[in-house]
Amino acid sequence: MAPVVSSPPLHQLDPYRNGTNGSKMKNRLRSLRRGHEWSQAELARRLQVSRQTVNALERGKYHPSLPLAFRIAHLFETSIEDVFQAEFEPEANGQFQ
Repeated sequence: MAPVVSSPPLHQLDPYRNGTNGSKMKNRLRSLRRGHEWSQAELARRLQVSRQTVNALERGKYHPSLPLAFRIAHLFETSIEDVFQAEFEPEANGQFQ
């Protein structure tokens, strides 16, 4: 019988998740949504995601896939860079991981 190999936790696989590898990502999703006077549920409907996903995005607990980031930017008629801003911090050796 082959041994069971477990995968590392998701936060160890994704270098762009908050708090890992010196990178953080901020977004303007909440202010853009409020500017259109949409609830989280309405934005979720328009993006075809759950309300919980919108909430996690707004709180910075979840970073969107590239296709979702494009849908968000398209919905608000702006660029991905206008919605999401990455903050990269070099490691002690000056390199980015």
